[in-house]
Amino acid sequence: MATRPQPAEAGDERLASVLIEFARTMLTEFPIQTILDRLVERIVDVLPITSVGVTLISPGADPIYVAASDSHALCYEHLQSELGQGPCVEAYETGDPVAISDLRGDERFPEFTSRAIAEGLAAVFAFPLHHAHVRLGALDLYCDAPGALDARAMATAQTLADVAAAYLINARARLDLERAAARSARLAAIVDSSNDSIVSWTPDGVITSWNERSAQMFGYTAEEAIGQDLSLVVPDDRRATIEHSHQRALTGTSVPVFETQKRRRDGSSIDVSVAVSLIRDANEVIGLSTVIRDISAEKRADEMRRSLEQRLQQSQRLESLGQLAGGVAHDFNNLLSVILNYAGFVAEAVGDDPAVQSDVEQIIGATERAARLTRQLLMFGRRDIVVHEALDLNTVIEDLRALLANSLGEHIALLVNLGDDLPAIEADEGRIEQVLLNLAVNARDAMPGGGTLTVATASVYVADPAVLGLSDLPGGTFVRLSVLDTGSGMAPNVIARAFEPFFSTKPKGEGSGLGLATVYGIVTEAGGAVLVRSEIGLGTTFELFFPASVQFVGLRTVDIAPRKSDGHGATVLVVEDQEAVRAVTVRLLRRNGYEVLEAATGAQAIALAAEHPVQLLLTDVVMPVMSGPQVAAQLRATDPTLPVLYMSGYSEGVLGPTRDVDEDVALLQKPFAELDLLTRVQETIAAGHHPPS
Repeated sequence: MATRPQPAEAGDERLASVLIEFARTMLTEFPIQTILDRLVERIVDVLPITSVGVTLISPGADPIYVAASDSHALCYEHLQSELGQGPCVEAYETGDPVAISDLRGDERFPEFTSRAIAEGLAAVFAFPLHHAHVRLGALDLYCDAPGALDARAMATAQTLADVAAAYLINARARLDLERAAARSARLAAIVDSSNDSIVSWTPDGVITSWNERSAQMFGYTAEEAIGQDLSLVVPDDRRATIEHSHQRALTGTSVPVFETQKRRRDGSSIDVSVAVSLIRDANEVIGLSTVIRDISAEKRADEMRRSLEQRLQQSQRLESLGQLAGGVAHDFNNLLSVILNYAGFVAEAVGDDPAVQSDVEQIIGATERAARLTRQLLMFGRRDIVVHEALDLNTVIEDLRALLANSLGEHIALLVNLGDDLPAIEADEGRIEQVLLNLAVNARDAMPGGGTLTVATASVYVADPAVLGLSDLPGGTFVRLSVLDTGSGMAPNVIARAFEPFFSTKPKGEGSGLGLATVYGIVTEAGGAVLVRSEIGLGTTFELFFPASVQFVGLRTVDIAPRKSDGHGATVLVVEDQEAVRAVTVRLLRRNGYEVLEAATGAQAIALAAEHPVQLLLTDVVMPVMSGPQVAAQLRATDPTLPVLYMSGYSEGVLGPTRDVDEDVALLQKPFAELDLLTRVQETIAAGHHPPS
């Protein structure tokens, strides 16, 4: 068979031209497809062939057409791809050229041959695209007439195939680099835009990467941090623990996310959570990476939540204790009323016997002290009876100043610093005086060797009371009463229980443990709150916050109690379920000229009132089955003008949620002496008091 002729000089020139053009093209930014398309177009000019195609093959996959000089070459490339056989596959697999100068006489690829001849193909020459033992595919030369290529043409074709293979390898490498660079850029952008600090370092602790958030969090730029030892941001007291975690990670041990502290450039500490991971390169550990998250805000929120939970638990505990204290005080007041008045009966009966009179005075004195104790219990439990009024706290302090100084003694200096333009507060004046005296006595006991007590007032605006630990209060203007001492201070465990009733750090028998409990009860009952700060050896500060009132402070009046007088036969209906209290009350009234009807229950009282005219209903408040207010409501249904006097040492059941005494409610507090009883009875009858409808 004839060999396709090709002039040597012209062929060499054309080949050199194609190679130069191809080399130049390889240096451009054209995509692979464009370069291969140009290559196959020029090969047709260099070699005595009809068309050219390039097919790439991957191990285990079908051949993939890449470029073709015309539609015929495209058809032949697709055919081999479809069949998975043909000269290009053979050249790819063997690494040797495949030359078929006449398809009609070749039986190696029968299916391809028959279909290719039908499409007009007569001869095909395939050259492997191999480079440095890397197989890529084949360069395929197609002819529409039979005939072999001479040795020069075959060598030229193989040279072009080798150049194309080298270009493909380099192009792929360049694409891989570009993709890697793009991926690295994306990762760098992600890392830099992260809200977390991301830091990597070598196994020996030298920082190798430092994102923007790291610079913001720690105060060092990337230029300043990279190359430094990781201890740059590790506090000295945390170094051993953190290094231990890093060493565990380097040995392949999983390290869970942990919390620690890091150090900023200015020396301050920051609470963080840290996640540590290995950096590997070809299964070799080349460093560590950490994701560091600032959890300072979460820590503060957790601390506030724990503080609120502790305050809630303390409030619930104190409320439970207050309910218990109130119940005990109620029953105790009934007993004290009996003891106090029967002691008075005994004193009258024995006349001038000095020995007996002295004994009776001791009984009365002890009863009065017990009454003050129960009143403190009721103050703590917020179940005593109060009269709220607009008060100028500065005036209350000034009026009490001398008494405070006397209570402290000469070894303690009293400093008073009163704020200007103080708004009024709404509270019971006597109870506010009790608060000041209790805090003064508490401070005095903390300064046995002398010191200074400072009492100060100020008007303050608190937008968010929760920040100060006053979560129960709304934001607004408050009057702050501060009481500071230079005493021994309190430990945290003592502060936690300071307001519990009967809790005391004093020796047994030297304190009731109700002083601070009473302060707590009075202030919270007035709608305020108490903060205490103290450290051992540095003294104690109590800060009392009272909501500012819009009311004006009124002029003070002096009440002059009437003297004991005759009842003039007025009929009083006494309703009291406690027999001893009822008996002493009836006795006191009858001996002072009153007609008395007595009932142990509400039903008995209603029945008696139906049969006898009554000028006054004197009833206990808390009774089984039917309470005092319920009895009053029943009787007033038939006699709307009936005066009513309640007697109780307990505010529940007669007063509203604020425990203020309504001007239409007449109330006698237990325990009461004879003069107290007679005075309130006379006032109520004269005023015609009756419960509000």
